[in-house]
Amino acid sequence: LFRSCFHSAFAQNPEAEALLASGDAYCRGYSFQEAVDAYRQAMAAASDTTQKSAIGEKLLKAQNGLSMAGFCSQPTVVDRRRFSLEDFFLYYPLEDRSWRAVPNQLDSVGGNRFETAVYFPSDAAHMYYSAPDEDGIRNMYQTHYKDSVWTAPELINEQLTTTSDEIFPLVSPDGKHLYFSSEGLYGMGGYDLYVSRWNEETGDWDVPENLGFPYSSPYDDFLFMNTPDGKYSIFSSNRGCGADSVCIYVLEYDGMPVRKTIDDVAELRELCRLTPTGDKTRFDNGSAVGNAGSGD
Repeated sequence: LFRSCFHSAFAQNPEAEALLASGDAYCRGYSFQEAVDAYRQAMAAASDTTQKSAIGEKLLKAQNGLSMAGFCSQPTVVDRRRFSLEDFFLYYPLEDRSWRAVPNQLDSVGGNRFETAVYFPSDAAHMYYSAPDEDGIRNMYQTHYKDSVWTAPELINEQLTTTSDEIFPLVSPDGKHLYFSSEGLYGMGGYDLYVSRWNEETGDWDVPENLGFPYSSPYDDFLFMNTPDGKYSIFSSNRGCGADSVCIYVLEYDGMPVRKTIDDVAELRELCRLTPTGDKTRFDNGSAVGNAGSGD
């Protein structure tokens, strides 16, 4: 109903609609200052609160993009491959037969175009997963194996819960880092990538941090993991892809990234294109690609 009213409101205000579309295009091209200007003009042209609210959210994300351009990592990209959106997760170097297709006992509804399966290793003692609440918003839940039974699922803490979707939670092998994607936390649009660290003192997950450029982008970025051998970081994104596919990116693991400011739009765009080096000696196929195949 909200989306119907949203589109109806803009259809009656072509000037605001055109400015909004311009801002969206600037964001997708990493021209965040131009996007901010376009959204502000759209806000001035907006005629009702529904329009202003929608534009305000996009303006905030464009401003976030500007800010995050001051803290860019520069990882080495060793491989990039495109896979079908339907089963891309099977090509990750994760334990075989650990994916449960949606719907399942944990996620009986489904409905997210990216998260169509839940990662649930047979020997897991702690389970973190995404599922829709009564309003259809996907939140992260946790359950733990104790005394031969799983505890009742409970919502993860409020710092990791928003009024938008959170998907694909994965915990590092040492249990100290929780990686996931969110549409509702501090970000620049679409699903951004985040990490939350386990706090031994509080016994809970800390405030999540956006992984920033070039891991996060104005597109949808999700399913981040570091390989257990410490060689690579892997994640998926639909940047530069059609509606039915995603790219899996394999980057050399960088435990202490050096951040730099990138003011030039072309340089930022090129960084986020994540072009592989072409040096095949940097790529260990057994570490970075799962048993389901190598893609094309």
